[in-house]
Amino acid sequence: WGISRMDSVLAHETGHLFGAGDEYCQPGYACCSCGGSYGYLGVPNSNCEAGCDHNGNGICDGNDSGSTTCSGCSTCVSVNCIMRNNAAVIDTPSRHQVGGRDLDSDMIPDPADTTPTVSILTRPAEAIVFNSARYTGSSQDVAYDSPTRSDVTINFISAVQYRIDAGSWVPALPADGTWDETAEDYLFATAPLALGPHTVDIRSVNRAGNSSALQTDTFVVIPAGFLPLVIR
Repeated sequence: WGISRMDSVLAHETGHLFGAGDEYCQPGYACCSCGGSYGYLGVPNSNCEAGCDHNGNGICDGNDSGSTTCSGCSTCVSVNCIMRNNAAVIDTPSRHQVGGRDLDSDMIPDPADTTPTVSILTRPAEAIVFNSARYTGSSQDVAYDSPTRSDVTINFISAVQYRIDAGSWVPALPADGTWDETAEDYLFATAPLALGPHTVDIRSVNRAGNSSALQTDTFVVIPAGFLPLVIR
């Protein structure tokens, strides 16, 4: 290929690094295969050149160049791509293979479209005389499930938040001082609360802006002297 086309070679081989398959078929050298499961998302190789009608007779048969493999493809799809003919474009199958798929159209590629979880480790008793409640817990980002590779996430927990009685969200504190890891512990103490029942909702948020399901807890603030011995 020569140094003059090093940009194409580099782009093509980078596609392989992220799981994209070859889409060209050169008998005697190398030939792609249709279908399969490529990249982190396990995307089929639907733009494989092996399925093409090379001699123009309307079917992919034994008279076509690369006939030993072309019968494995049901249709001929012929889209220019860096993985097919080193064109300076990327087709949909290759883009999806390297992780650029977005099934829910939220502008976040699927491998980065992860959802965190949050849990409560310590909480107040069901009835407390103190008008402030203290909580500790943990949060973790859950990797997008891969059918072909070990699950991995590049997101980290960016916040844990709580609210009292469906009010405004208030930030909790990271136990280690910084939100910068895929798993984080948190802690917080509520502002002074009035006597009576209260509901606390807790959620975590990751770098992609996705929030966890809510963890909800309830307790009652009672006057001093009426504390039942209830520990959760």
